[in-house]
Amino acid sequence: MQQRTYRRTLRHTVITMLAALPLLLPLRVAGGPPDAEILPPGAVVRKAPDPTSPIIGELPGGTQVEVVVTLWGQAGNWAQIGLPTGGSGFVPEQTLRRLTTPRQWKSAGSGSGTSSKKRRGDGTVDVPLTRVGGVLVVTARINDQVTTNFILDTGADTVTISHRLANQLGLEYENQPKRLVRTASGFMTSPLIVLGSVHVPDDGGAAVEGVEALVSTLPGSSRGIDGLLGQSFLRHFHVTIDAERQVMHLRPIRP
Repeated sequence: MQQRTYRRTLRHTVITMLAALPLLLPLRVAGGPPDAEILPPGAVVRKAPDPTSPIIGELPGGTQVEVVVTLWGQAGNWAQIGLPTGGSGFVPEQTLRRLTTPRQWKSAGSGSGTSSKKRRGDGTVDVPLTRVGGVLVVTARINDQVTTNFILDTGADTVTISHRLANQLGLEYENQPKRLVRTASGFMTSPLIVLGSVHVPDDGGAAVEGVEALVSTLPGSSRGIDGLLGQSFLRHFHVTIDAERQVMHLRPIRP
């Protein structure tokens, strides 16, 4: 029963939102500075944050890795790491020794995605999440114009916005460079644009200017969801997702 609940809170949070949607974006590849190393004797890297997920590789003790995001769940903590060969995978948090001091979070109580955001002294913003079906949804304000909802997708290399949102923002995208993306029915191309700004969850939250984004409507996406919040925004932060309390902690990465 514990493992079954675990899959609902973690695997469905991160992996199902890729598998359940027809549009799959390229996975983020390693490229950021290492901030942790694998403890001896080494660690098994899995495809998903699940002890039963397929093994995609093994890393020996001492391998330095970049932690993309930390996931908290009922059966333990997992870290999504960038792999030396490209792409990413998941290892138990306890198999890592941090090279930088990770943020220690106090309990937020039994709150959920309805909690208000909080900004801490180190610039960290606590962002409420909402569960819609098998995915976590976050609110974002785009170009200081439109506030809407995005699926939180730590595996997507780039933010994606729908054609509807692009038109609402008055963006010119038809003649922009195209990027190849993979869908359930094959490959397609989507225009690549640069958003002026992305604020999560609103003007008072975490902000990034000049965010790359693909314009592509996700087939079958729920009404009121206008895309994916991917790594072209998230990589500017140390990201921790507390799936149980439905909150995401965004701490800015200092240059």
